Amino acid sequence: ALASTSNYYVVITINEYALNSGTQLTYNSSNATTLAATTEFDNFNYSSASSSQNPLEVINAHKAYGYGLTGSGQIIAIMDSGFSTSHKELDAKTITTYGTLTYADGTSSTNDHGLFVSGVSAAEDDGDGGIQGVAPSANLHFSSYDQINGNSYYPTHWANATDDAADSNAVVQNNSWGATNSTIATVNTYKTNNGLTNSAALAAYFTAGGLSSNEATVNTYIDALNNYQDKGVVVFALSNTSSLADADAHAALPEFFSQLKEAWITAVNVEITGTSGNETYTRKSAPCGSTGSYCLGGDGWEI
Repeated sequence: ALASTSNYYVVITINEYALNSGTQLTYNSSNATTLAATTEFDNFNYSSASSSQNPLEVINAHKAYGYGLTGSGQIIAIMDSGFSTSHKELDAKTITTYGTLTYADGTSSTNDHGLFVSGVSAAEDDGDGGIQGVAPSANLHFSSYDQINGNSYYPTHWANATDDAADSNAVVQNNSWGATNSTIATVNTYKTNNGLTNSAALAAYFTAGGLSSNEATVNTYIDALNNYQDKGVVVFALSNTSSLADADAHAALPEFFSQLKEAWITAVNVEITGTSGNETYTRKSAPCGSTGSYCLGGDGWEI
C-alpha cells in the first residue's frame, strides 16, 4: 500500500501472520465466509460511508470468527458516557455496571456515545438485521467517566471503576474519551514552568476540562491503571482533533508514567477509502506521535 504525506510516499507492506497464543485452533474458512456475508456484518459500514471496504473485513474480523474467536467467555470493560443496558443489540448479554451510569437519551451521537462504542465492540450477531460488533459474543462492563459517585474528585471514581473492571476479569478496558485535549508538550511545559509533578500538572488540566482532580487522586488513578494491566489491556482513543501535533496527554499517560507501557494501546482513527490494494488513508484523529510504539490504527470513520 502507498501512503501519501505531502510530496513523498511511504511504502507500507502488510503481512498476515498467525499469532501463537499457545492454543491450537482450527480454521474454518466456510464459517469465515458465511459470517462475512451476513447483513449485520455488512451493516457495520455506514450506508453512506465513503469507505467501500467494510472496516470489519479490513481488520480480518471474519477470519478470527473462522477460528471460533467471537469474544465468547470474555468481558470488555467500557468507560464512557451515554450507555444503554437494554438496547436490542445488547439485550442477550451479561452487563456488569459500576457506580451511577450516564444513560443514552437518543438525542445526539455525543449523548449516546457509550452505546455507540458498546455496539462497535460487541453488538450481537443475532440475525435481527441490525449490526454486529467486533466481538459479538463478548459480555460487557460499563462505567461512566462523567459521574463522581460521591467522591470529591473524578480520578478516585475512575480508579475504583478500573479496579472493579479488573475484579470482573475484563480482558480489556476501552476509553474513547479524554479529560484534556492538550498535548504532551503543553502539559510538560506547564509542569516545568510551575515546578510540578506529572500528576499535579495533569490534575490541573483535568480540572480545567471540567473534571475536578488533584495530585493524590491522579496518583490513585495511575496505580489502578497499572494494576489493571496484570489482568488486561488498556485502550485509549486519541483525541478527535486531527490538527494536534502529537498525542493528547490523557491517551498518552504512559509518556508521563512509564509503568503504564506494559499493556497500553493508543488508537488512531484512520478513514480508509478505495478498493483493496488501492487504498487511501486519511487520519481523522490526533496522531500516534510519541505513542507510536504502542499505537494501532483502524477505520472508525462513518461506521
